[in-house]
Amino acid sequence: MNDLQEIIQYYEDQLVPHVGEMFVADIIDRIETLLDHTDIGRVVPEFEAQNIRETIHPPFRIVYLREKSKST
Repeated sequence: MNDLQEIIQYYEDQLVPHVGEMFVADIIDRIETLLDHTDIGRVVPEFEAQNIRETIHPPFRIVYLREKSKST
């Protein structure tokens, strides 16, 4: 979460805090989408493991570990 706070702080320093808040909200929305759609991201090329995925939110790359559902 520190990275997201740094993004907000950067835009506050640029005197456009609303841009940072919207940007971070978009990132959080994308991450929340992954909760229900774990396969939406692509396999991270440098790992070539099906459970290590990424989604791009320019200029950032969000890397996540796809785990099996606890109900299965």
